[in-house]
Amino acid sequence: MGEIYGYIQHCAPEAQAGHDIRNWQRYAKRTVSYAFSLPGDIWLAKHTELRQQKEEVRREEMASIEAPRMRMR
Repeated sequence: MGEIYGYIQHCAPEAQAGHDIRNWQRYAKRTVSYAFSLPGDIWLAKHTELRQQKEEVRREEMASIEAPRMRMR
């Protein structure tokens, strides 16, 4: 967790240069605490499940598309 906190704290101000002033230390702490918490785990599980469902639908759609058939004379 400490590495992630340090990385966010180091990179975030550069990514947002010129925009609103933020307390990047507070932002990094909140982000890390959310990512390694029960709500963060729930969010990850929900979005992983949705991603898997989308991939399954896409595979089914691709399977239903038939390749054009060529007639031999």
